[in-house]
Amino acid sequence: MRVAIPITNNVLSEHFDYCDQFTIYMLKGGEIMKEELLIIPAKEPELIPDILEDKGITDVIANKITTHTIAILNTKKMNVFIGVSGKYPKEIIQDFLNGCLSTKDNTNETII
Repeated sequence: MRVAIPITNNVLSEHFDYCDQFTIYMLKGGEIMKEELLIIPAKEPELIPDILEDKGITDVIANKITTHTIAILNTKKMNVFIGVSGKYPKEIIQDFLNGCLSTKDNTNETII
């Protein structure tokens, strides 16, 4: 399993499409096997789903995201967890691993 978390300034990005980096975790047997940083090319947010697919991402954890982007990620066989807020990626992935990730519907038709 490979999980991507969008980050800005080393914390969870408020908007999926506006992040400049992702922390990617490779998980196996309920443990973090590897952590890496993925930098997104400047001003190319429309490429994010393709970039994540190329990296073999299976799950995305985000705060705010458009329903359109969720649909694209889902067609690429990625699970999307939304409504997570205000945490560092390491805390988020630990909550995910422990089955206590707090989510809520935080979709937008457009991000302003």
